[in-house]
Amino acid sequence: TYMLFIDTQDFCAEKNISHDELLKLAWSKGVTWHDGNLFQAPHSFRLSLAIPKSLVEEAFARLDKYIFKS
Repeated sequence: TYMLFIDTQDFCAEKNISHDELLKLAWSKGVTWHDGNLFQAPHSFRLSLAIPKSLVEEAFARLDKYIFKS
C-alpha cells in the first residue's frame, strides 16, 4: 500500500486547532485519513494512495476547500 504522511503541526499551531479536532473535521468533510501516531508521526495524518486517482483528487479537493482553504 502507498501511504502519504501529511505533517500538520505548523497548520494546527497557526490555526490554534488540536490534532484530534483536525482529524474529526476532515472526517466530517468525507476525507478518510488516519492519525499518524501509530507510525511514529505524531503531528501527521496518513492518507492511502492505493485507491483510484479520482478519489485521491477528490480527497485533496476537499482538504483544499474545507480544511486548508487556499
